[in-house]
Parts: sequence; C-alpha cells; structure tokens
Amino acid sequence: MKKTFGPRYAVPIGLLGVLILSFGIFIPWLGFYWDDWPVILTGRLLGAPGYWAFYEYDRPISAWTYVLTFPLLGSTPIHWHIFTLLLRWGTAAAFWWTLARLWPAHRREAAWAAFLFSVYPVFTQQPISVAYSQHWTCYLLFFLSLGAMVEAWRSQRSRPGRFWLLTGLAMAASLLQLLTMEYFAGLELLRPFLLWVLIAENVKERRAKAAAVLRGWLPYLLVLAGFTIWRLFFLEFPGEAANSPSLLFRMFSEPAAAGLRFLEIALQDISHLLVGVWANLIAPDKIDLGDRFNLFSWGWAVFTAAAVTLFLARLRTTPAGETEENPRWVRQALVIGTAAVALGMLPVWFTDRQIIVGTYSNRFGLAAMPGASLAIVALVEAVIGKKAQRIILIGLLIGLAAGAHVRTANDYRWSWVRQTRFYWHLYWRAPQIQPGTAIMSDGEIFPFVGLYSTAAGINLVYPPGQPPEQLPYWFYSMGREFKYNMPEFKAGMPLETTFRNFVFKGNTKDSLVIYHDPSKNDCLAVLSPKDFNIPNLPAVTREALSNANLSRILPEPAASDPPVEIFGPEPEHIWCYYYEKASLSHQTGDWETVVELGDQARGLGYAPDVDDSDTAYEWLPFIEAYARSDRWPDAEQLSLAAFEEEPQINGRMCDLWEELANLPQADTGAVQRVRQNVGCP
Repeated sequence: MKKTFGPRYAVPIGLLGVLILSFGIFIPWLGFYWDDWPVILTGRLLGAPGYWAFYEYDRPISAWTYVLTFPLLGSTPIHWHIFTLLLRWGTAAAFWWTLARLWPAHRREAAWAAFLFSVYPVFTQQPISVAYSQHWTCYLLFFLSLGAMVEAWRSQRSRPGRFWLLTGLAMAASLLQLLTMEYFAGLELLRPFLLWVLIAENVKERRAKAAAVLRGWLPYLLVLAGFTIWRLFFLEFPGEAANSPSLLFRMFSEPAAAGLRFLEIALQDISHLLVGVWANLIAPDKIDLGDRFNLFSWGWAVFTAAAVTLFLARLRTTPAGETEENPRWVRQALVIGTAAVALGMLPVWFTDRQIIVGTYSNRFGLAAMPGASLAIVALVEAVIGKKAQRIILIGLLIGLAAGAHVRTANDYRWSWVRQTRFYWHLYWRAPQIQPGTAIMSDGEIFPFVGLYSTAAGINLVYPPGQPPEQLPYWFYSMGREFKYNMPEFKAGMPLETTFRNFVFKGNTKDSLVIYHDPSKNDCLAVLSPKDFNIPNLPAVTREALSNANLSRILPEPAASDPPVEIFGPEPEHIWCYYYEKASLSHQTGDWETVVELGDQARGLGYAPDVDDSDTAYEWLPFIEAYARSDRWPDAEQLSLAAFEEEPQINGRMCDLWEELANLPQADTGAVQRVRQNVGCP
C-alpha cells in the first residue's frame, strides 16, 4: 500500500520545501537591491525611530514594520532574506488554511492552489527582501484575517464567544494591513464571495443568503470604507499625493475615455497573469544549452516538478473531494478566483498602472496571485479527467516556476557581486571624500538597483555626516539629468536633491566623474580632465570631465572601514586593488608607491595582455610613475603592450607621452619609439 500523509502538517512543510527550492538556494549570496538600500540607510543613520519620518511621505503608518524588525535583523542581508522567505511561507500557509476551511471537502485542491500561489511566476522580485518584507507582512495579515473570518463563521453556532474573538482579530488584522500599505485593499472586496459560499451551506433562499452575506460583511466593509475615506480625503502628504487613484477620478470627469482605458489595461494584465507569465517560462530565449547554469536551472525545474508531483500524489484527501459535488466546487472556485484576480488588481488599475509596464511593475501582480492560482486549479479540475494527470500538470507548472525563480535569483546574485566590488573599489580609490560631493556616472550601473539606491549605498560606505539627514554624497546619472543642460553643468550648477527626509546639497563643480562597466569586469575609473581620450567613454562622460574634481578625494582613510555586515570583508587584493591604490597615489604624486604597487602587480603575473588586467587605460598610472622614476624601459614596454592589446588607447597614450617628453630627465629615445609605434602625430 502506498504510504500517504495527511494535509494538516504536511502541506505547510511541503510549502516550505517548495519555497526553499525556488528561492532559498542562493540566499547566502544575495544582498541588497532597489528600495532595500534607503531602508537600510535610514536604520543605520537614524535608528528605528527614523522610519516614522522616512515613511511620512506616502505611508505614514507603515513604519511600524521596520521599527520592529530592523533592531532584530540589522543590516546583514542574509537575515532579511530568510525573514522575508518565512513571511512568504506564512502567507502561503495562511492562504491554504483559508481555502481548506472554506471548502473542507476540497483540501486537495486547496493544497494545489497554495503550492501554485507560493511560486506564482508573475512576481520576480523576491530577492529585494528588505523592501518586500512589508508586502509579505501585509499579505500574511490579510490571509490571517480572511482565514479568521471563515473560522469565525464555522464556529458561530457551536462557540459564539470564539466567533466574536475571531471576528475582532480578523477586523484588527484587516485594518493593520490596510493602514500599512494599500496593495491588498482590493482583495478586501472578496469577503462577500467567501461568505456566500459559507452561508449557502445552510441557507438556500437567495434573498436570505444575500441579507446574511451583507450582515456578515458589514464589520469588514466598515473597516474598508473607513480606510478608504481616510486615505483619499484626510491623509495629508508633505508633497504630491503618492499612488493617487487618477484613473478612478477621471471616470467622473470623462467616463467614456477613462472606462475604455480601464478595460484595456485590465484585459492586458489579466492576459499576462493567466497566460503570458507561463508562456514566458518556456520562451526560446530561456533555453540555452551552451550555458551551464541554464542547464542546471532546467535540471532543477525537473527535480522540483518531480518532488512536488510525488508529494501531491501521496497527500491524503477526503473522499468528498471525489464526489458529485466537484462540479459545484469548480464553479465556485472559478468565480472566486476570477473575482480575486480582478479585485486584487483594482487599486493598481485605478492609479492607471499595469503589471506589464515598468521595470519593477510586476510587484503589482502580488494581489492577483491567489485568484490566478485558484482559477488555474479549477480549470485543471474541469478539463482534465484523471487525478494523476492533474497532479502531474500542477507539478510541472510549479517546477517551471521554480526553475525561473532560480535563474532570476542568480541574476540578483551577480548584481550583488558587482555592487560589492564597486563599493570596495570606490573605497580603495577614495578612502575619504569631502562632504557635498556628487558622484557622476553616465547612467545607472547595476541591474535591480537604481540611482537613489546607489546613492544610499555610497553613503553607507563612509561615516555619516552631521546631522545624519544631511547626506554627504549623492549619485547622479548625467545622461538622465544633465545631458541637455551641459553648459550650466560645466559652469557650476547648485545641486539640491531631496529624498523623503534626506537631503543632499552640492555643486556640479564638486563632482567625481566615474566610469564603470561591470559587464566587462573593469575596475572603477575615477576620471580626471586629462582622461578625455580614454576609449569607449560615453559622450556625456567626456563632456563632463571638465568638472572632474579629484581634490574632493582625501588620501587619508575614513574613521571606519565600510561596514562588513553589509559589504562583506575586504576582498582579496587582485588587479583592481593595485589599480585603485595606484590611481590614488598617482593623484597625490606619490610615484614611489605607484611603482611599488606596479612591481607587486607584475610580480603576480598581471600584464596588459592578461585577461584580468587587459584594460589599457588601467596601466596609465603605472606607466607615468615608471617614467617619472627613471624606469623608462618599463614605461616603454608597458605602453607598447597596452597599445597592442587596445589600439584605441593611442589618443590618451600620446597625451601622456607628450607630457613625459617635457620631463627634465626624459629618455628621448623611449619617447620617440613609443610615439612612433603608437602613431602619435
């Protein structure tokens, strides 16, 4: 006889296993991204109470989540990743509990829906753990509230005291999640659908059922109505109202156009939710047999699908799930699932936003995941006759989603590798930077981060300013912010950037202009006006070089190193360490130190024709130092090797050797040979 197990404890354990397989394997190597960074910055600079001022901008009550969690989790990435994964697990388990108590005879289907929900592939930002801990906290509160409502109704006759206790807890949880963030406000309208199913078990007359549903819904409706009125009409923001329901308001002024727009974005998003996200998992660009990690992810998908299929096949269910009531359950589940998709998306659509538009917009699909999962399970029940085939299909879908999440987590892992490299390179190159310095780049540097997030990271590398709300540094994209007003930029524009309760003040004349391309594994280059002819520089970077002010860098180390709990221990001293430190000593004219670093690097095997150190301009500090230290053969040899590796360096190389030719101790022979071989005019 095949060994089986009951769902009461097995389903939560199985959900945890699926979540670990989908999101957990890369947790030790993940870090901070996007909105994580300003949250961590706030906690470190202002402490937990600082979150009240930080969230005053748009969600003044939501600060409570970080006031409670930051003192416990701190600024260590792995703590947040584990915590947010556990919140997701709790949410999936609460979703299963809600469905299992709503349909006690269909716990099998409830388990399938919960498993699908736990990994539903519309939301791909789980590694942004600090920011989304709030979302999963609210989601957990919502399903605890919904489940408590169902449980209360099931116990109202036998245990009236328990009914009122659970109802009070359900209302409190509902109010708290609404006040924290409005993401799941639309799902609150799902309650009458669930109450209809519950009441229909004992009341058959339609009018009586409707009256009973209204009575049961009324306490929760009052909570939702009170929140809505407070949010729309009484809550005041320091600036422009955030997340305003602009499309909803337009329906009163131009109903035809706004209604058509609403219908369009709703159909697009629903199509994407139910079909597009699954089709995307097997799109041709997701299959690359020459990529070993891609092969691993598909193997992981197969393993997960097999494990889930075996688990669900051995999960014991009640015989009632196999009876003639099954068509009725399918109808109910389809109605509730479809309604949950639409209602969950209402707050998004009312703000004229979509899942499919914007880099981080798939977060808007969170509230639609339970409805989409339930609807898919109902369709599987309706279309596929045999239980074994249904289980195989559900397992296959979960496996495909798990493989996709693993690929996504690996992309985030590489983003974190590049971020930590960048911050340590910056610290090596600039051990201390004068307050009021703007860091200028042609654009964003890392995937899954953003400008203000990089600015927060830079401010965490160095000791805080005073007062802490006055940030010493900010990160700007020249291509986005200054491309069309370069004359003013060069002349010296005052800078004042406000981000919530933080402010940065500076001037474009007090800038560090950087060039960094992580896709090529290049070191961070902090440029000077002399670097105009470096190859591959973006045009906007060349134009901004006149404002590159290296005097903003102070050679003395800051009062403390970058915090290890955030950026990890100082990396091994490989090529970029020698380049950054040599560039710092080059800036101060400490030629002896540059030569010493060059000898050490070359002694380790680094050379212009070696992969790790084959970026030609990174050898320029060493070339100049060797020449100024009367080691002309070394300067000549490195110059010719760098030019051979990257002939586009000839413009910058010619500028350097023209300057070296004017030294009193210049080796005219070396100068002539290099200029001739490099092709200088």
